[in-house]
Amino acid sequence: LGNEWGAPSPAVNDPRDAVIKELGSYLLQ
Repeated sequence: LGNEWGAPSPAVNDPRDAVIKELGSYLLQ
């Protein structure tokens, strides 16, 4: 989840970061 969009980060520790990466992945598709 989000690995192809940004650097590997502890998304579980930061839900907001996970949401941002999900949105970024969706926009790049």
